[in-house]
Amino acid sequence: MTLAAMDLLRAPEVNSEALRRVNITNKHYITDAVKEGKGVVIISAHFGNIGALPVAFDGISEHPAYIMRRPTRRVSCIISKARAYRDSYLKPRTTFESIDSSIAGAIRLAHLLKRGNVVIVLADLTWGSGGVPVDLFGIPYEMSRLPAKLAVKYRACLIPVITLRNADGTYEVVVKSPVESGQVSAQMAVHTMTKEFARILEPYIQMSPEQWCWTHQQGWLNVE
Repeated sequence: MTLAAMDLLRAPEVNSEALRRVNITNKHYITDAVKEGKGVVIISAHFGNIGALPVAFDGISEHPAYIMRRPTRRVSCIISKARAYRDSYLKPRTTFESIDSSIAGAIRLAHLLKRGNVVIVLADLTWGSGGVPVDLFGIPYEMSRLPAKLAVKYRACLIPVITLRNADGTYEVVVKSPVESGQVSAQMAVHTMTKEFARILEPYIQMSPEQWCWTHQQGWLNVE
């Protein structure tokens, strides 16, 4: 969390310079869906630095957005200042709209997806949105059902995106192929798609465990 905050605080003043620090792989999975008029739910996690995504995908659709939760617990000084800096300085520099995690926010997300926009939703923190039990490292873990639910309900593409921090301070943004639901019920599709994202995320965490903010303790289910 501290490294992510420091990256925000030292972000270049010009977006083009910031973008030069980001290498994007397989961006066409997203742009192809947008060209077809489909909404896209980018499903990601607190891995690497999710703050790089609005810069990496700036202008990807007419009204791109991401959902943001305001934590109530106290955070360290550097995290607090990084958030304030992000809100006051970095957010206005991209076309991404910040949407609160609320009923009004859910309505806004639906509106955007129906009109073929891209929205970013994180899956490794439930935020009270309901969870799907998945297997992570052989341990039961609960991931948010919201990204897959939005994709299924509004017939949007669910596309996993992973950010990786390199040793030199640059980032790899890896776009995976869309997660398919198959010919199943909506409820089963949400479970299947969420579990597939967990399967995709797991090897990245195994490769660089220090880049995952695993302290979201409510995700771990009780194990005897």
